[in-house]
Amino acid sequence: MIVPRSHGPVTLPVLRVSEVPGQTPSPWRRHGHRQIMPPSRAPATTDDLVEHGGYWCAGCNRSWASFFSLNQHRRAYSMRGTECEDESSSRELRNVYRTNLATGLETRPPVHRAGCDAPTPPDSEDETALPDALAPPSSSVNDLEPEDSPLVNDEPELPEPEIRTGRQKARAAVMELHPPEMLAKLCSGFKKGNVRIVENIRGHYAVPPGTQPDGILSDEYRAGMKRAAANISRSQYEIYSLSGRRDLPEAATDELLQLLTNVRFDTTGMHKTMKGMDRAARLAMLPDHEIFCADLTEPMDGSNRLKFHFIDLYDAVVRSIQDPTLERKLYHAFELQLDKDGLRMFEKANSGLVFESFQYLDVGAAPVIAIVASDASHQGNLTQHPMYFCTLNMHESERSKPIRWIPFAWMPNYDDSKAPKRPQNGYECHRSRRARLEHQALALVFQRWDERSAQRIEVMWEGKIKRQTRIYLGAVVVDHPQLDKFTGGSSGCHRCTCPIKDFLDTTKTWPAKTTEQLKESVLTQAAQCTARGAVPGPVVLIAEDGMSCTPGPNAKSYEASRSAAGAHLLFNGFWLVTNFCIFQMYMRDSLHQIDHGILIHVLRGILRLFFEIERVMNMVGAAATKLKGRLDMIYDIQSTDDGRVFSGLHDTLLPMSSKTRSVFQQLRGSKSKGKKKSKAADANAGKISGQVLGTVTGADLRHLLLLLPFLLFDLMDDVINEYNTANNANLINPVHELIKLVLLLLEWYHLFRRSFPGKTMRDLLRLDLLGKQFVQMCAELFPFRKHGGLLFLCCEKVHSVIHAAAEIMRWGNLINSSGEAAEGTHKINVKGPGSNINHRDSDGGTLLVHARRKETIRMLGAAIQAGIDDNDPEFEDHRWTYESEKPGHKISYPLNADRFWVEPVLQRNGSLNVVRS
Repeated sequence: MIVPRSHGPVTLPVLRVSEVPGQTPSPWRRHGHRQIMPPSRAPATTDDLVEHGGYWCAGCNRSWASFFSLNQHRRAYSMRGTECEDESSSRELRNVYRTNLATGLETRPPVHRAGCDAPTPPDSEDETALPDALAPPSSSVNDLEPEDSPLVNDEPELPEPEIRTGRQKARAAVMELHPPEMLAKLCSGFKKGNVRIVENIRGHYAVPPGTQPDGILSDEYRAGMKRAAANISRSQYEIYSLSGRRDLPEAATDELLQLLTNVRFDTTGMHKTMKGMDRAARLAMLPDHEIFCADLTEPMDGSNRLKFHFIDLYDAVVRSIQDPTLERKLYHAFELQLDKDGLRMFEKANSGLVFESFQYLDVGAAPVIAIVASDASHQGNLTQHPMYFCTLNMHESERSKPIRWIPFAWMPNYDDSKAPKRPQNGYECHRSRRARLEHQALALVFQRWDERSAQRIEVMWEGKIKRQTRIYLGAVVVDHPQLDKFTGGSSGCHRCTCPIKDFLDTTKTWPAKTTEQLKESVLTQAAQCTARGAVPGPVVLIAEDGMSCTPGPNAKSYEASRSAAGAHLLFNGFWLVTNFCIFQMYMRDSLHQIDHGILIHVLRGILRLFFEIERVMNMVGAAATKLKGRLDMIYDIQSTDDGRVFSGLHDTLLPMSSKTRSVFQQLRGSKSKGKKKSKAADANAGKISGQVLGTVTGADLRHLLLLLPFLLFDLMDDVINEYNTANNANLINPVHELIKLVLLLLEWYHLFRRSFPGKTMRDLLRLDLLGKQFVQMCAELFPFRKHGGLLFLCCEKVHSVIHAAAEIMRWGNLINSSGEAAEGTHKINVKGPGSNINHRDSDGGTLLVHARRKETIRMLGAAIQAGIDDNDPEFEDHRWTYESEKPGHKISYPLNADRFWVEPVLQRNGSLNVVRS
């Protein structure tokens, strides 16, 4: 058996100016200079510009504060260091070894002043090469020594950010700022130009001048909320809140209201039914915000009743920003975070490239960036699934709460079995119909988005600060199957144009995918058929508003045209949103990408590699059995002779469910639905195609990854040695290579999930190098072929490791792009009220009413609490307290109306009131 060679550390040597061999640093070292700009890159207009261009101060390792301004603008005769503030005259600069930037020839011999260390300038420069400090060593990753560790320990050095003024800024600023194009350019790889642009976006793009003004404090919104809630009693609100939060059926709430009228309970002004309370509360809190319904059913849909229920997304986003419970929990402006060395750092949600790009579209306005989430999974036989929204402006702690993800639409689910008359291929097939249905609904949501988001509006942030605001659509967070629907059916990598067969090839770079390219391709293929024998005319007639698509004269060539376009021939609903690109602005959820993606694929690869040995020894499945046995031994409960009981959980400090311990047997299962013989045949053929149980969480798999190096240590060593001795064979145990692969994945994942401190460009380079090394090891360590001739781990999720560094540049920390909160909101809006619906076509409207009821309760609670905190006389009866008796004393504290939506606080005004008995 051939075992691939191992991988060692990637060393990035850096030679500083003051560390030139043979030179002794002197007190004058701070005035040293070194050339950073080669002859081919610097402009040459005058002798002074040519003579002094391209040098950095060796004292503070920064470009000069008057860079390229000597004798050009201010007629300055000295240059000052940016941080050390040491000056060097023009005469001192002439004593530096330099090259004529116009001719490339030496102008003077290197006459040095004492302590001036001047290295030899480079001869040439590759435009696509990395900066010197970023470039990997001359030896490639493949040539590393086997005995070295697979971890990258040396910190890569970055070039210092360059201060661009004068002519260079004028040349670079011709690039117009378009967020999708900027992301496609800067996140496509760590090229030298990209690193410099990321460090200074304003210096390379045409950004309007000015800054965002401060907000204006106003009590207008708060007073309006209190007026709307003044006529609703506290008793009625508490009953309404209980019914909405607990998803009580309306009949149960009506019965509760009837019972309360027979006891000593304040029923003044209280409605007698739930519908009456709901109507009064929604009219007070959400006036003129109705639920829209559109019937998207077509004649060939059979018994499918495809009704789409939705609310105005734009208005819902504005309401979420006005929520008073979000006080001091919203980002209203871009924040450039820097580390102690002055390098840009990506940590908060408002420090990424996405937030920055939308801020620069309108510098004077506060950007509100909406995030759309969708998940087609549901509980029961629902005919619709919800779509949620949140905002990137919320602090990470708030965005991770399920209640902050508000449903705004219920997408219809298309069932193939209900439409038996549809063909299997062509324009009218099931796949094409599902794609058109998805984007017809999205077109209804975004039909007026551009018209409304093009202008500033005045929004009361947090209910009290008035700011000029622009609303943008900035991200979608979905899993890979749902993303295929959003992109119109395009497959493969949704970030770049890499073909599937090259997913594990790290030697090639591929251009980024953009919406404009897809739109041009789809419209071109839909307008004219290039197949042989085609008649003049389009394949599909697509309306400009995206609401209607009809087959054209060449509809029979739909499949060929669709393959040529790379997606279904339809009008994508996201095309109605300017400054948005579905390929560059979707959030890759780590739960599906890594925990239930990459980790599962690595476990499958380990079992597949051991299968090659097990098949020779006629012991198929032995590795999986031994791995489960080791897990059971670790988590086994042990008792000592003196009666003490020890749990394996305390030995490892890693909780793990019992189902996770059998994950290797689950993966060795089969997808075959036939008889036992077919399943046994799949197992003998090495098809590790089983699925992990749904009860195995992402945390369980992460804990398993931490234990995996210990579980693999010396696994199958005794069995293989016995077989080699008995049969004079030479089987090699691959556990050492597998442990190196797992350690490399752990190093990459640890850096990827690190929240504090934020990641700088140096960290992102290290993350990129680790990711590429991991992908390459997967290709070499698992060379087995699967269906279609692809490598065993050749899949989109493993390939996505290459784009991990770009994800941090877009959104900041990993928590900012997490979809776990959107997953958790299903329990509130789908699984909770699921028992109160009849599973019919009107379920979407019913569930949307339940969701809006929760939003109304939250707004009403905030309004009542505002009146209580302000000591308004109208809300005197709304002040409730709660008393808790304990031995020796009695504790009394207020019962806040918004207690279910904010952090639990005993008392806002004053200290805890303790009444002694």
